[in-house]
Amino acid sequence: MRSGYDIRTRDSLDAVLAGYERAVGPGRLGSLHLNDSQTPLGSNRDRHANVGEGELGLEGARAFVNERRFAELPCVLETPGPDRSGPTAAEIALVAGCSRAEQRCAALLRGAQGCAGIALWGVGRRPRRS
Repeated sequence: MRSGYDIRTRDSLDAVLAGYERAVGPGRLGSLHLNDSQTPLGSNRDRHANVGEGELGLEGARAFVNERRFAELPCVLETPGPDRSGPTAAEIALVAGCSRAEQRCAALLRGAQGCAGIALWGVGRRPRRS
């Protein structure tokens, strides 16, 4: 999937995934990345925002991390962070807190390399403790 798809609610994410599965087949999605967006849907611009601070919002983040078809997929948290140096442990905790399976991700804050469902790391960076 790419930018330009409405995944801000469970229903809209479900519709996008149904279309994806019809086009390429079920089980073909291999990894994910999560970020919020500074720009509106359909702007054709890839400007990342911290989770909950952009157009996706916390409702969209909740829909994303609780999507059952994503449960076993690795996911990179690709956000700028407060000083543009990548996500912090606090942001990882925020995203993990959106998950109904929050306990799966407790290992992230202890320095694990990931967990089932959301292996959240900044690209090439380990999260800073805040």
